[in-house]
Amino acid sequence: MNLNYGILSEGSSDLVALQIVIERLATELGHEFRLDSSASIPMSGPVTPAGIKLRIDLFNTKNLDVGVIFADKDDRTTSDKLTTVRDAIRSQNEEWLERTAIGIPDPHMEAWAIADEGTLKRYLGIKGSDGLPFDRLDPKERVANLTSNYGPVDLTPMILIRHMAESMNLRIVKQHCQSFQDFCSSLQSAIAYVHRLS
Repeated sequence: MNLNYGILSEGSSDLVALQIVIERLATELGHEFRLDSSASIPMSGPVTPAGIKLRIDLFNTKNLDVGVIFADKDDRTTSDKLTTVRDAIRSQNEEWLERTAIGIPDPHMEAWAIADEGTLKRYLGIKGSDGLPFDRLDPKERVANLTSNYGPVDLTPMILIRHMAESMNLRIVKQHCQSFQDFCSSLQSAIAYVHRLS
């Protein structure tokens, strides 16, 4: 099944990696996703209820099949952030609660990128028997330190996140990140809802 989708995310670095992950997950489920880039311009700051409402309206106007709302957990609880996102969707267009996959990485997308340590260590040139360095840092700081100290000379956090989105073992990330597993389930539910409508 071919499905058109749009994304609301925080910042362009998350958007590129998220598109790769979404399309890999869709392929695993036997679907082909096509991103509507005009309905996927990232927010320059945190995802807000007002921004969600505007984007859901755009998803609906453009007659997309699936929407994706992707907001970092930051310093809130996952439950609180999820409630905020769902309430904003519901107040704009209740049907889109079923059509929207919600991702709330804990605390940031970098946590997903470093969950598959084996793939990450191979890319960075760290021995498989060695622990992944900087384990006391939060995921965002850890990625920044890893890119400064390992891997290719021109490696940046954005390049590393994109590489991991392309090559990480999705099954391993699901095992290690509840927030990733929740996002996968949310995406699967949105696809199933659209499938029932067709």
